[in-house]
Amino acid sequence: MQKTLRQPVGVCLLDALADVRVFGDRSVHAESCTTDATDTRPGDVYFALDSCVEDPTAAVKLAVQCGAKAVVTDQYLPVFEVPQFVVPDARVAYGEFCQRLVGDPSRSLTVAGIAGAHGKSTVGRLLARIQRHAGARCGCLIDNLEFNGAAALETHLPAPGAARLARWLGDCEAEGCGSAVLELSPRSLRQHSHAGIRLGVLCLTNQTFDRSGGRSPEEERLLAAALVEDLPPFATLVANANDPHCLKLLAGRDGLCVTYGLDKPADVQGTVVECGAGGQVMMVSIGADTAAVNLPISGDSFALDYLAAIATAHAMGVSLHDAASGVESVAKLPGVMQGSPCGQSFPVLIDQGASAERVRASLNSARSMTTGRVIAVLAENPPLSVCSVATALGDLVICPRDGEPVETGPQTKHVEDRFSAVALALALAEPGDTVVLTGSPKPPACRRAEEGLVRQLLELRLSNTREPVTMP
Repeated sequence: MQKTLRQPVGVCLLDALADVRVFGDRSVHAESCTTDATDTRPGDVYFALDSCVEDPTAAVKLAVQCGAKAVVTDQYLPVFEVPQFVVPDARVAYGEFCQRLVGDPSRSLTVAGIAGAHGKSTVGRLLARIQRHAGARCGCLIDNLEFNGAAALETHLPAPGAARLARWLGDCEAEGCGSAVLELSPRSLRQHSHAGIRLGVLCLTNQTFDRSGGRSPEEERLLAAALVEDLPPFATLVANANDPHCLKLLAGRDGLCVTYGLDKPADVQGTVVECGAGGQVMMVSIGADTAAVNLPISGDSFALDYLAAIATAHAMGVSLHDAASGVESVAKLPGVMQGSPCGQSFPVLIDQGASAERVRASLNSARSMTTGRVIAVLAENPPLSVCSVATALGDLVICPRDGEPVETGPQTKHVEDRFSAVALALALAEPGDTVVLTGSPKPPACRRAEEGLVRQLLELRLSNTREPVTMP
C-alpha cells in the first residue's frame, strides 16, 4: 500500500509537531508526507522511522534525493540539505501529522476505540451494527472490515498504519458519519498508529493476555495503561468489571467511566437466564431499564462481548432498547462460532480465534450445547498454551503440526496439516458430538475456502453413509 498521504491544504510543520527542535528553516509548510524513502515525491515531508529501515541516514539521503522538503526524526542525522525537525517520538509525530493533513476528523466524529486481549472484533462489529440499527451513520475499521459510511472493503492487511487510519477517518467525515468504531490492536498501539485521534469512548474488553504470541502480557497491559492515561477527561472509559486488570486501570482514571459486568455490580449489568444449543438469553439492566437480549452464541465470554457492545453504545447515547434490538439483529458474526449445517447429525462450528483464551471461550461454548463429545481442531502449529487449554476442555483434540508433536494428553491426535485435521474431525464425529474448528484462517478468501471444504466433506460423508439427515 502506498504510504504517502497528500492534502491540498498545506500544514505548518512547526505548528503540527509538539516538543520539536528545528535545524534549518522553521517555516516549512507541507501538503504530503511519507515514511517510505523509495516512494518519496517532490514536496513530501519524510518521517524517519528507525524500525522501517536498516540505515536511517541512507534512507533520509535517498528521500532528500527524491525531493523531500523536510525530515522529521527522533534523532539528529548528518543530512544538511533540508531542514530537520527532531521530535521525542517520530511515530507519534507521524500519526499526529497524518491526522492534521486530513483536517483532524476526530474533532467532529465520535470515535470509539476497542482495545483488549480478545473480543475486540466481535465488540466492534456489534457496536457498529447497533449504531446503524439506531439510524446513525457509522464507519468502522475492525480486523478485516473497513467501512467509511458508504463503501465497505473486506480485506486482510496488517494492523492499519497512521496513513490508512487518517484516510479512513477523513472518508468517514466526508460521507457524513457521526461516529466511527476503531479496533486498537496491541500491534497498532505499539506503532502509535492512533496518535492524533481523539477518542470519545474507549472500551477495554479484558486484559487476559497470554504468551501464545511470544509477547509479554505485562507489556501489553502497559500499552493499555498508556492508552487510558492519554484518554482526555471528557472521553468515557468503558471497562469490564469481571476483569481485575480492567478494574485496576479504572481505579486510576480521573474522568468519565462506565462499567459492565456479568453477574457483577456494574453500571450495565448482565445475567444469563437461559442457555442451550440455540444460544442464550441475557437480562441486561441499566439503572431502572431492563431488556432481555437473545444471543446466538452460548458461553460467558461471548455474553461479555455483547454486554461490552451494549455498554459502549450506552456511553455513546444509545438507549438500552435500541442497543438490545441492534445486537439481536446480528444473525451471525463472520468467523465467530459460525455453524455449517448440511443436514449432518452433529453441529460444526468455525471460529477464527486462535489464542488460548479464545479457544477456551469457544470450547466452553461448545460444551454448553453438546450432549456428546467436544472435538476441537486447532490452528497449524499451535503454541503449547493453546494445546493445554484444548486438551483440558476437549474430549478429542486434533492438532496439525509439521514438526515433532508436543507432549499432550492421550485424547490428542497429531496430523500433518489443517486439511487432514478437518477431514479427520468430520470423519470421527458421531451424532450428539460438537466439532469446533478453532483458528480458522482470517483472510476472507481463505475463510470462505475452508467453509467450502467443510461443506464438501460433510456432503461426501452424508452421501457415503446411512447417517440420518437432520434439517438445518
